Amino acid sequence: MNDHTTDQSGTALDELTIALVGAGGKMGQRITNNVRRTSAEVRYVEKSEAGQERLRGLGVETSTLEEALELAKLAEQAGV
Repeated sequence: MNDHTTDQSGTALDELTIALVGAGGKMGQRITNNVRRTSAEVRYVEKSEAGQERLRGLGVETSTLEEALELAKLAEQAGV
């Protein structure tokens, strides 16, 4: 059974490394609010200044797309 603390494979969200692209948009902000409640390592990516400002208002630091993808690539290589 899947709940909000696991992904579809049953992996605990706290164990994931996530690159969240579009984090300051309408859906992205909802996802941002949810993953912030976990211990997952997250890189929040938002290209629009308005979206970046919304994230800053939440205390969320944004990353570049390149930084987020590098983190995801390293996590995949490490088997995380």
